[in-house]
Amino acid sequence: MAGGSGFQVSGDAAVRYERHVAPIMAPFVGALVDAVRPAPGEAVLDLGCGTGFVAREAARRVGAEGRVTGVDLNPGMLAVAAEQAPETPEAPGAPEVVWAQAAAEALPFGDDEFDVVLCQQSAQFFADLDAALAQAARVTRPGGRFGATVWASLEGSPFFVAQRLAIEAIGGAEAARSFDTAFRCPARVLVSAVRRAGFVALDSRDVTANVRLPRLDSFAPLQLAALPWGRVVAEAGPTAPAAYAAILADLLNPYVTADQSVLIPFASTLVTATR
Repeated sequence: MAGGSGFQVSGDAAVRYERHVAPIMAPFVGALVDAVRPAPGEAVLDLGCGTGFVAREAARRVGAEGRVTGVDLNPGMLAVAAEQAPETPEAPGAPEVVWAQAAAEALPFGDDEFDVVLCQQSAQFFADLDAALAQAARVTRPGGRFGATVWASLEGSPFFVAQRLAIEAIGGAEAARSFDTAFRCPARVLVSAVRRAGFVALDSRDVTANVRLPRLDSFAPLQLAALPWGRVVAEAGPTAPAAYAAILADLLNPYVTADQSVLIPFASTLVTATR
């Protein structure tokens, strides 16, 4: 869940997001970038970039002649993003990503500026989805590509089903309703909005990946603390994070492996289109 207009974290929470949300996001970052195929030398925008998972992967694909920009409303996310280097031994020569603070509904870029616009787990948090996607279309050159992911139905990701139940048990209905914002942009809503923005050749499919997570007694409180709805659990008292982790571990016991890690499926909807 990258940082969109309604997804606000800062400071230590942004650092935890980079470290502890990454395992869940990784397969879908790869699927999104693979689907849209940024090519060497192209200009790419990561819309609602959070701490830069997609921007860094795109930088590795476009190479030294390419250009990648990450934009997010959240300065805490951008501060952490700026500390991460896209270049790796496997991908030397990746360009430095340019980070910009702005709302998705008011992008500070020229018309037709990017070959590719990517939006990973942010569309559900935009204050005005139609305005954000109209901006995405405006800055995409004719013939350029757009790709976005949102979480598929809650039932497709057992971790999230259990997480919602544990959050509600500790933090009450208010915390559960906050959690539900992560699922307020189902495929039909996203596809319709992408089409209204003027994109064509739409394709929508669900992607499921088995993700291995560290043992839940250590991982679960840290992952929750990276998310906005985690504040309600933290405010429930000093023992609340451990109680939350215990509930989650009990619910997810069928997915616990011999080494106490968790191997569990997550499902995301992937939408691609052309300008």
